[in-house]
Parts: sequence; C-alpha cells; structure tokens
Amino acid sequence: MKAKEYLKQVKLLDVKIRQRKIELAGLKEDATCTGAFDYSSEKVQTSAKADSMSKKVAKYVDLEKEIHEDIERFTELKHKVIGQIHMLDEPKYINVLFMKYIEYKDLKEIAKELDYSYGRIKHIHGFALEAFRIKVLENSAPNSTI
Repeated sequence: MKAKEYLKQVKLLDVKIRQRKIELAGLKEDATCTGAFDYSSEKVQTSAKADSMSKKVAKYVDLEKEIHEDIERFTELKHKVIGQIHMLDEPKYINVLFMKYIEYKDLKEIAKELDYSYGRIKHIHGFALEAFRIKVLENSAPNSTI
C-alpha cells in the first residue's frame, strides 16, 4: 500500500461513519413514523405492523452498534496515524501531512496557511509522502487497512 492510500484511510472511515449516521437518522424516522390510521373500518389483527416495526427497530439497533464500533476504530486509527506522522523528522512534512490527512485540507488551503506557493506545497507533500513511506511503512509490520 502506498503512503497516500494508507493515510487516506482516516478520511475514508470518517466519511463512512457520517454516511451511516445519515442512514441511521432515516431508519429512526421510519421506525418512529406510525403513518396515518384508517378509522373507517375495524381491524382485528395488527401483528404485521408490529413485526414490521420490530424489524425496523432491530435494524436501527444493529446499525447503531456498527456505527459505535466504526467510531472506535476511527479513533484508534486516527491516533495511530497521528503518531506515525509525528515519527517524521522534518516539521514541514509533519505539518503538511497532518493538515492534509487529519484535518482534510486541500493543498491550496495548506499553501495559503503556511505561506508557500501551491507548487512548493505539492513538492513538500510529495517529499513528505516519500519520507512517511520510508520511515513508517517500510519499517513496520505489514500495512493494516480499515
């Protein structure tokens, strides 16, 4: 796995969590929405609706558990990646990688904040990725993925 792909795991997991939270909100709305009742006719049995409701609640609970597990994995991964970025010896590299892969800033934003040209930041980013690959990825156990 390349350094860039490895570092992008943090954002990828963050995006997946945010999307699952959106899905969870939809499930909650579905589970709590009872819909309209037709009072014009008598109903004797309503078990189909109860079964449907219990399935929705079960899906909600399962997804909520998955999200909590993902958040725990995200927290651990983010902490690990920050520690690995901090293993580098060059402060410029640490700053650029942290801003790019932990704060999710694009290179233009980073260039502006650090008062460098965009071209210079692209070069620093490339050198930082190479330093990360050598210092962290080549000197560690096989790469872990999310």
